Amino acid sequence: IASLGMAIGASYAGARSMVTTSGGGFSLMVEALGLAAMTETPVVIYNAQRPGPSTGLPTRTEQADLLFMTFASQGEFPRIILAPKDPIEGFDVATRAFNLADKFQIPVMIMGDQYFSDASMNIPRIDVSGVKRDYGKLAKDGPDPDYKRYLLTKDGISPRAFPGDEGKSVVSSGNVHREDGHITEDQEMRKLMVEKFMNKIPAIMADLEPPKIFGEEKAETTLLTWGSTWGAANEAMETLASSGQLINQLHFCDVYPLRTVKLREVFATSKQVISVEQNITSQFAQLVKMQTGLEVTQFVNKYDGRPMTPRFIINELKDCMITPEMLEDPQKVTWCTGCGNFGLLAALKKAVIELDRPIHEITISSGIGCSSKIPHYIGGANSIHTLHGRPIPVATGIHIANTDLAVIVHTGDGDCLAEGLGHFVHAARRNVNLAVFIHNNGVNALTKGQFSPSAPRGYISKTSPPPPGSPMEPVNPAAQAITAGATFVARGFTGDQKGLVKLMVEAIQHNGFAVVDILQPCFTWNHQLTWKFYNEHTYSLQEDDHDVTDKFQALAKAMENGGRYPVGVFYKVERPTLASGLALPEKGALKDCPTDLADVQKIIDDLML
Repeated sequence: IASLGMAIGASYAGARSMVTTSGGGFSLMVEALGLAAMTETPVVIYNAQRPGPSTGLPTRTEQADLLFMTFASQGEFPRIILAPKDPIEGFDVATRAFNLADKFQIPVMIMGDQYFSDASMNIPRIDVSGVKRDYGKLAKDGPDPDYKRYLLTKDGISPRAFPGDEGKSVVSSGNVHREDGHITEDQEMRKLMVEKFMNKIPAIMADLEPPKIFGEEKAETTLLTWGSTWGAANEAMETLASSGQLINQLHFCDVYPLRTVKLREVFATSKQVISVEQNITSQFAQLVKMQTGLEVTQFVNKYDGRPMTPRFIINELKDCMITPEMLEDPQKVTWCTGCGNFGLLAALKKAVIELDRPIHEITISSGIGCSSKIPHYIGGANSIHTLHGRPIPVATGIHIANTDLAVIVHTGDGDCLAEGLGHFVHAARRNVNLAVFIHNNGVNALTKGQFSPSAPRGYISKTSPPPPGSPMEPVNPAAQAITAGATFVARGFTGDQKGLVKLMVEAIQHNGFAVVDILQPCFTWNHQLTWKFYNEHTYSLQEDDHDVTDKFQALAKAMENGGRYPVGVFYKVERPTLASGLALPEKGALKDCPTDLADVQKIIDDLML
């Protein structure tokens, strides 16, 4: 209390003043903080944060005082909070803090922590020759018997004079006061003085520095940091980026008032924003939500008193983001060389990385066939390898039991369009929230090349009749899905990785039964529908002015048979899903709902004669 009181007195008398403390000391200073605000006396406060409450861990580090310092003291008044990321920025922040305090005649607080205060590192020589001092708006020299310390001005800033200035009387008060500094209870003057405080804010906002982006300007994942966690988070970001993760870092030095333009841009472009803080309650993320309504939903929190480290961040991120290494599986891949499934697997891994959800929320159901081995070749995801033609019913059960999961079905043309066709049709009309990826190569490759239900009429295989080949019309999975009631239907080609990844992501994120018919050549058994054939005979639906909400237009495109195969989204609409019509719990998963034995007893009693 005494130290901040001394600093306020010194500043009132004309000397730039600063106090240093930690959380416990700042707690005692809060009353004097209000005095600095009411008297519009510039002062700088440095807080080396340590774990609390009370004495806590007095020699360790934390970032748990942010909200306390943001809202400390009764009443409403402007303040500035700065949090340097390293010693070089710390020197610049200290200089700016004094200038900002003098310019706006407010308290400015610098938030460091024990780690920041104790750490040592190699840095370039700090050159002080460029330091500029801004003492703000000062009263004119010479006598002024009418000098008013709190003169009402448009920007809320009054010219400062100091005791000892000849011909001026400097009256200041911690009570509500008039322009001349003498106390008053006049309600209109109270109103004007509160507005005087707030009139400073536009200029304060203009003087604060916006947050900085480190890494690519746009990324799928953004680490949100402030203060001394910058270094550890920056190294973690660079490590993940070097392994193929699309990640950047948005870092705040000027923490409050909050500059929001860049923040809103990042939230609009990044698929997931993850706050990295040394506290348990994600205080900066809370501040962001208070000021903008933007909500961070994923967090890395460290609160054991030890400094944040890159390894800790990377380990914590495993729960909320997916890296390429996580999707690698030690199982030996047994597909033939040149198989289209390799491209499909690569696209699936990229799609899973792009999804804004942790790996444990993804479940794969597969049937029997070369296609259905895919769960064994992608690491980290939940999977169940089921029966021939039956992955869709199993997936339906998974979805109903836990609607929070993203459930993906991998099935082949021989698996889904033969034994599984009935399941396929009924799941489509029910609009079960599944993403069904059909590996379509026209053959039953696992059983050595018999023609499948999707093989074109005339296709010659080892089991087809002699020329003219297959006498049957093929099953068209896209057309079948549209007529059966699927609400998202598309076709992709494994040779178009970018396009296929986009379709997979869109299908998984769609709320309803989503089907992607994936053209993938069988290099070993199908010598007609080859890589060369598809490269020459596919075209993008985007080349046409295709309306994805027009069912008849979608069906016509899906059935197009002029030697060219359209790829892209045929059909996309919204309608109620199966789960929305069932008596599922409003919150949580069905699997977590306890059985009410009273209900069971009632059922038994109703059945008793």
